[in-house]
Amino acid sequence: MKHQKLTEAEERRLAEAIAAEARALGLTSKKRMPVETKRRIRARVMTAILDDRLASESQLVAEKTFSWKPQIRRRYRIVCVGIWTIMTPCL
Repeated sequence: MKHQKLTEAEERRLAEAIAAEARALGLTSKKRMPVETKRRIRARVMTAILDDRLASESQLVAEKTFSWKPQIRRRYRIVCVGIWTIMTPCL
């Protein structure tokens, strides 16, 4: 796999997955986990992390493509002429 720079949360997620697998295998702190097992865990967690990144990026792109803008509200000036009230746009 290509080297990816991970955030703190992603590093923590990877470390927790490795620790959970070590507990499941019954390894104590003195025994080392097999390298191939670590590679499989890392590959599984990294694909999940990259999928999450891709989903968040596509969501941001979807939000940016929304191009409709509401019309600018015109301000009106109320002019009283005798008994008539007239609203004229401010220029």
